Amino acid sequence: MPIVCTACGYSATLTDHSEPLDHALVDSTYLHELQHELALLERTERFFARFPASKHRLKVSKMYRDRKELREIQDDPAFEEELRAEPALYEFLTDHSSFHLPARLRAVRESIRQLQEDLDISLVECPACKTGRLTIEGELFQRL
Repeated sequence: MPIVCTACGYSATLTDHSEPLDHALVDSTYLHELQHELALLERTERFFARFPASKHRLKVSKMYRDRKELREIQDDPAFEEELRAEPALYEFLTDHSSFHLPARLRAVRESIRQLQEDLDISLVECPACKTGRLTIEGELFQRL
């Protein structure tokens, strides 16, 4: 199983591993991915706050579920221009699956809290830097 450290980039292939280690690696991988998603969700929240009156389709679709709000979508060139100036955020909001921002923030934070409680960090401590955590290499899932 190919593994990588989230802090220093150390990588290796585990040939001999236990069930507890497998579970810890899966949890560590999920935790890392959720922390990355949380950072993007929080950036989204801050970005939307910069445009409190905007009815841009991305903001409305991510913030509201009320049909009235959804019918009030309007072009917002300033919002669009600023969003395109942040390519990672633009990609996240346009290529990411549909989500309701307040609910997704709650769910991701709760999942992170639960994974942090359950994860035996000692099993996934990086042997090279001692500060990072080992995760399953992301490219493994693309090759499956």
